Amino acid sequence: MATVKLLAAKGYVKLENYFVDGTKIESAANKYSFVWKRGIDTNERKLDEKLRAFIIEVDRVAQNENVEYGDRDLEEMGEQTTFTAEDVAELAAVLNERLSKLESQGAGEDVKKLKKDVKQVVSDFLPRKRKYEAQRAILGERNSFSKTDHDATFMRMKEDHFKNGQLKPGYNVQIGTENGFVLGYDIFPNPTDTRTLKPHLENMRYRFGKLPLRVIADAGYGSQENYAYLEKNNIDAIVKDGTFHRAGKRSWRKNPFNTEQWPYDAATDSYSCPEGRSLTYVRTVRRETDGGYAQDLRIYTSESCEGCSRRDRCTRSQGNRTIQRNEELRRLREKAHARLLSEDGKILRKRRAVEVETVFGQVKGNQAFRRFHLRGTRKVSVEWGLLMIGYNIKRTCLQV
Repeated sequence: MATVKLLAAKGYVKLENYFVDGTKIESAANKYSFVWKRGIDTNERKLDEKLRAFIIEVDRVAQNENVEYGDRDLEEMGEQTTFTAEDVAELAAVLNERLSKLESQGAGEDVKKLKKDVKQVVSDFLPRKRKYEAQRAILGERNSFSKTDHDATFMRMKEDHFKNGQLKPGYNVQIGTENGFVLGYDIFPNPTDTRTLKPHLENMRYRFGKLPLRVIADAGYGSQENYAYLEKNNIDAIVKDGTFHRAGKRSWRKNPFNTEQWPYDAATDSYSCPEGRSLTYVRTVRRETDGGYAQDLRIYTSESCEGCSRRDRCTRSQGNRTIQRNEELRRLREKAHARLLSEDGKILRKRRAVEVETVFGQVKGNQAFRRFHLRGTRKVSVEWGLLMIGYNIKRTCLQV
């Protein structure tokens, strides 16, 4: 931060145009030390099935021996779909107490066999449950982590030796530049860029007490949540989205089945398909993104698609044609597209590749830094920070 303030004092940067992009850097962790959320789910599901079968057997023996097992009914526990480590520990404690009492009273062979099974619950099932819960705590909202670097997430790396996009533990490094200088950076565990923009800019606000006037980024950042955030903070969004280049193609604009081009009648709140049939408003559905951001979708359904000669080309649905409209996203997207197509927007778009990719090219290409030497977000952040300070110093020498 001190380096950037010095650059600002010297007039090298003004904190106006902020060019953002990210790159993936491999962690120092072993690339075969992965833990996957899907694997935890599968293993825990199998363990829960074993526990349910065990409880059913215990309940059968209890009925034969006419024994009560504590406050919780075993049949009720057997109906549970999932068990926590606390549930397993409670079950083992109650069963051990009751079975020991029965054994001292000369209980049958079923009880003696059951007592051996309870030992497996304590020695095997319970530790596994605790391990899975600990792994879930490390995972958080991620799908994977490394056993030797818990902060690293498995990501598809372009720099794989075989060029086949092998998954490796790594970090998503986000940087922001202006006039070729790195103004800020952050280390993220999530592989995609979409959910990194807001926290990255909030960290910039914390460091410098202000936000840039304009943010320039590629389509990886073009989401409704990011557009809304930039608008709320009076930042001009020179940010593409997935439809920007497609919308500029003649084939996309002239496609009669592209619902974005269908005529809209505000008086009746309806759209017209190429055959002139109306799609009227039915309801509004609220959905949340993976990050928890709420979006309202307006649903429109055709009055009837029966007898339509072009139905096979229009929809695969067996029922009438239905379309969805996210009006807020459309408004924000049109606003961003207008800026992108302006003269200033075109200039800034061209500069973005030179601004940000030069940093990554220098560090990853010329300096061959493609793998961190330290582990953990805090240490990795320090390591990358030193690289950025060195980069800015070299860049300053070129300005003299």
